[in-house]
Amino acid sequence: MPSGATTIIYSGVNGRAGAVFDGVDDFVAVTSSDTLRLPELSISCWVNRKEVGVFDDILHIVQTDNTDYLQIRILNNNKIVLTIEDGNVSVVDLTTDNAVMPNSNQWYHFICALEGGTWKMYIDGSLAASSGTNADIGTDVLTAWTTRIGKSNNQLHKGAMSDVKIYNRGLTATDVSDDFSGKTLKGIVSRWKLDTDYTDSVGTNDGTNNGSRLAIVDDKLATQVSNLRVNKNDKWFMSTQDKQLAITHIEEVT
Repeated sequence: MPSGATTIIYSGVNGRAGAVFDGVDDFVAVTSSDTLRLPELSISCWVNRKEVGVFDDILHIVQTDNTDYLQIRILNNNKIVLTIEDGNVSVVDLTTDNAVMPNSNQWYHFICALEGGTWKMYIDGSLAASSGTNADIGTDVLTAWTTRIGKSNNQLHKGAMSDVKIYNRGLTATDVSDDFSGKTLKGIVSRWKLDTDYTDSVGTNDGTNNGSRLAIVDDKLATQVSNLRVNKNDKWFMSTQDKQLAITHIEEVT
């Protein structure tokens, strides 16, 4: 083993593998599917923000003419807003009452669900916003769609995302709790785990990567690795040992 090699064994509840976006031009694009139908729909994902207090887009599902779309974004006041437009007319506009995901470098579980005619948003399994008013959004809003993970027309996500799932049904509060705890539920039509690649592990709608990278994202672990850094050429070897993550620091001899 090279001089200066160090091994860290670490297993943290806040560590997840995910796609890392730089907030400049990184996103994942998924095209050509007709599997989504309203009015029953739920979206689930894990989000890690590099910066808070800035506009930050999570997901954008849009038809090719850009007149019909579903968009989930975080505002600069750290509230999350769900917007659905049908023919350039806003039919759903739901914002959380309070700031959510307030901390940077922390994983949060997010679900947006349309169930029984009511749109609901959950953070870490708890209800954050709901709307009893659901305008007629038709059945064609998402029939010919492009999904952008980490991007909309205006903003991009800076941070990481993991395990993006789309359900063809509304999730109940019990379902949301089960999804948050990692249980596999029925009704998933697409799932991009974003742990080792960008493929749809359930459906056939594989994603095309545009600049993002896959990594283990953990603030505590990142700090430990950063403290080992000697120069910009240092490299690390990552592996798992008994369900723990092992980092071996290899000092470059150049």
